[in-house]
Amino acid sequence: MGKEIQHPFEQVTQKQKAELMARKTAKDYRKEYNELTKQQNALEVHIRKRLETLCKQHPEVKTGSITTAKDLIEYNNHVQRFDVEAVISYIEKIETELAKKQAYKQTTIEGF
Repeated sequence: MGKEIQHPFEQVTQKQKAELMARKTAKDYRKEYNELTKQQNALEVHIRKRLETLCKQHPEVKTGSITTAKDLIEYNNHVQRFDVEAVISYIEKIETELAKKQAYKQTTIEGF
């Protein structure tokens, strides 16, 4: 009798078997990509809604040298036209202006 031939899959270690079994296919990547795209779109909608809410609650707050929060939402809903980075930047500006207006500031206790 001759030497028994092993199947190539039997020659690999358990770790290698797991890696081979876990290797993603194009279908797996497409599914993962679509899910992440949905999550990104949902986050962008949430961020835009936050800016709209802040603008409606505080229309007098300055968001730039000549614009106010009211200006951002007044003309054909400009918030939808901005890219996400600009929207986040406007949210930061509004939050900074609101923090300046607060009469009482929360202090921190050192050592905690």
